[in-house]
Amino acid sequence: MNQHLFDSFINLDKPLIIAVNGNAVGASVTSATLAEAIVSVDDATFSTPFAALGVCPEGCSSVNFPKMMGETNANRMLGKEAWTPTAKEWAPLLGDMFQGLVASSTKTDENERIQENEENVQVLAQKVAEQWVSTNKGKRMDENTRAEMRNVNAKESEQLASCFLDYPFLEGQYNFAVQKNKKQVANLFWFLKTFRPVWSKLL
Repeated sequence: MNQHLFDSFINLDKPLIIAVNGNAVGASVTSATLAEAIVSVDDATFSTPFAALGVCPEGCSSVNFPKMMGETNANRMLGKEAWTPTAKEWAPLLGDMFQGLVASSTKTDENERIQENEENVQVLAQKVAEQWVSTNKGKRMDENTRAEMRNVNAKESEQLASCFLDYPFLEGQYNFAVQKNKKQVANLFWFLKTFRPVWSKLL
């Protein structure tokens, strides 16, 4: 399922513009970098806390992130630091893939603020899409790059499947549940990580 999800982004024949009006986490971030362009409200955040959760990178991010923003920034986002840049911080790192920012709404009512942000970012996305068509731009990735990303996706998906049974994942989920004060979930992952040497022999 994980591999199929990201392959659908890689194999899409039509140009894809991503419009972000809030905080993006995990697959919503990595899949966005497989598109042609991103537009966003300026205070949106982009989080890929894979290492903190004890899972492997996905969405071709193990290869795509270093290519797009350099090893240092990629490691900051994908590694234990779990750096979560705002759109303002991330846009310069992605270069011309980031096609525009809109100022976040200043309305005090949360629902009204979300609605205004959504409307504004959709307007910007429409402008970018129209410009994309009028200038006859095609896909950002050529066939060779697509083939490379499919191979990367296949390897990441295989690694990710095995990660869910490994100790770092169980420990990461336990720590996350403790931080969120989810006692039942924390107890479950404490049991799984503590007795992993026993139940893993049954696999």
